[in-house]
Amino acid sequence: MSAHPELQCKIYPFGSQTDLKYVVVCSFYEGKLLLSRHKERSTWETQGGHIEADETPLQAARRELFEESGVQDATLWPVCDYLGFTDNGSAFGAVFMAEIHQLGELPDSEMQEVMLFDALPAELTYPNVTPVLFAEAQKLNKLSPSTLLNMADAECFSKSALIPTMDIIFDPSFRPYCEENICGKYGVNYSCPPDCGTPEEMKERVLAYPQALVLQSTWNIPDWRDETAVKAAKAAHNKAQMRILKALREQGISCLMAGASGCNLCPVCSIVEGTPCRYPDLKFSCLSAYCVYVKALAERCSMDYDYKEGRLSFYGLIAF
Repeated sequence: MSAHPELQCKIYPFGSQTDLKYVVVCSFYEGKLLLSRHKERSTWETQGGHIEADETPLQAARRELFEESGVQDATLWPVCDYLGFTDNGSAFGAVFMAEIHQLGELPDSEMQEVMLFDALPAELTYPNVTPVLFAEAQKLNKLSPSTLLNMADAECFSKSALIPTMDIIFDPSFRPYCEENICGKYGVNYSCPPDCGTPEEMKERVLAYPQALVLQSTWNIPDWRDETAVKAAKAAHNKAQMRILKALREQGISCLMAGASGCNLCPVCSIVEGTPCRYPDLKFSCLSAYCVYVKALAERCSMDYDYKEGRLSFYGLIAF
């Protein structure tokens, strides 16, 4: 058995498809591509396979990466969704990029060997799919943790940190605070409750991404009750986050933003007029709408949380 040129694919934004059957992992180690060879084939392929019933796509990707390469120490990044199809049928899957930190020993599995390549070889199991998916993954491969943190520094955030989204604590009991409508956006903004989604739906949106860039901005505000100063600081924080979000998306990176306050892209949200959102791809919700336990998030990232000596901090994140 060798190549399967009959399989084709079509690319979709990550998280846009729901009925996912497969995962594909495009793996990189020290500038090289890591491919696996099946015991019954003479061709090379990515790691990947079926998503089990009790798995998320990310969990399936981690499992398949280990089973088919032996790699356990790697950071997984979401790349895209895809449709794999032949004349006989089709199925959706999710693609991840593995940034490998340390190679591992190949376990006893269906794979015969793994090998590092400078570029994709001609002998591919899926010659019409693997190059397409690796081309998408290459857009992410040039992005390193230091690059992300440097982007945060360039926007003058006081602190930034990279953490797995699984480390974020969500508490749905925070939702009633939104219902108190202190910010004035409850029910009149697409990005705010109840229209943004239930606490569980909001949590799942964040957890669809494996990593998060957490951002803290700190401001000189002598009186934390100064609504004008607080609103201006939150708006500046959100604008800086939005610049990072746009820069990442321009590089083909799928990501989600949770700001220091609810979306303020429009003076009056179009929900009030009963019309669709003007900027559906850019609208963002605040951490409170996601029911994120912000104090715990700050502590996890070694960031100051308490207001003291006229210094007030705000927080946001970009999940990717």
